[in-house]
Amino acid sequence: MQLLAAESKLVDKKDPQAAIEALNVIQVSDDDRVLRIRRGTLQADAFEAAGQKDAAIAVLQPIVEAFPTNARLRARLETLKAKPR
Repeated sequence: MQLLAAESKLVDKKDPQAAIEALNVIQVSDDDRVLRIRRGTLQADAFEAAGQKDAAIAVLQPIVEAFPTNARLRARLETLKAKPR
């Protein structure tokens, strides 16, 4: 439920900083693959929307390393790295 609220702040309210703050307090177990990926991608989206591309990369990098076979995550990280800063 907390992830949905954070996503709403980003997507519906167009408030990436509020989404970042909401996501920072959400705890996800390292064993929960789905929620870990979802939280990380939302964080990256919020950081990118806030103009903090380096933070978005920093959030995604360890998730890609944890799940190296996830092509969607790898592609998202590569897209972020390829965009000019």
